[in-house]
Amino acid sequence: MPSSIGGHVLVVRDLARSRMAVPLRRALNTCLGWLGQDCIFCLGRRAPNGCCPACYTELPFIERGCLLCAAALPPSSGPWQELCVTCQHKPPPLEHAFSPLHYTVPVRRALHALKFQSQLRYARPLGQIWLARLRQRASWPDFKPDLLLPVPLHPIKLRQRGFNPSHELARPLAQYLRLPLATHPCQRVKNTAPQLKLTFAARRRNLKGAFVVQAQAVQKRNVLILDDVITSSATVHELARALRAAGAKSIAAWSLMRA
Repeated sequence: MPSSIGGHVLVVRDLARSRMAVPLRRALNTCLGWLGQDCIFCLGRRAPNGCCPACYTELPFIERGCLLCAAALPPSSGPWQELCVTCQHKPPPLEHAFSPLHYTVPVRRALHALKFQSQLRYARPLGQIWLARLRQRASWPDFKPDLLLPVPLHPIKLRQRGFNPSHELARPLAQYLRLPLATHPCQRVKNTAPQLKLTFAARRRNLKGAFVVQAQAVQKRNVLILDDVITSSATVHELARALRAAGAKSIAAWSLMRA
């Protein structure tokens, strides 16, 4: 058994990479965070939160995003412009939206490792980046959430994956906001086909009726939808419509990345 802290970190990391039960891997990754780990991007610097300062400054941050859909605003837009052209003409069913990162390398690669390779060790560092950018934001619209809702997975997909990536990524946000992550107010009842190659209209048809919301859990509540990545916005918009129909007072959406 290694006697040094570095040796213990290696043992914990090896265990965290094995195909063991998700709760145990989650606990091991928490321990790994306490002990410190290599930066998930450069792998060469120890970082308490899993991302070293040098790599953090090079991440593809969205400097200014649309207030309603979080899409990056063009550099030519004036400082007074808060909405993209699309949202100016057709506002979405959201009070506001926020995404700190472009959906590109190296963060896209890290997210794929979490989602498609079940490497939970990426969840905490990515969630900490999300939180750090959130805390740097100077001001917010007048929206105070009282219900945090990670976008739910269909039960079949949840069993296959073993965890909900949006839920894992949002843990640092929930701790900061001092609110629990809700899992019961909404269920995904439609096991939708992959949307990667679908048009926006096809995505909307694909998602129609995908979510069922318990009205008593969301009525008169300020619901914050949390997702790993927003691409066409079809998923968060369909969920927002279901929440609105169930009586939610106001709805916003935050995601780690925006395509």
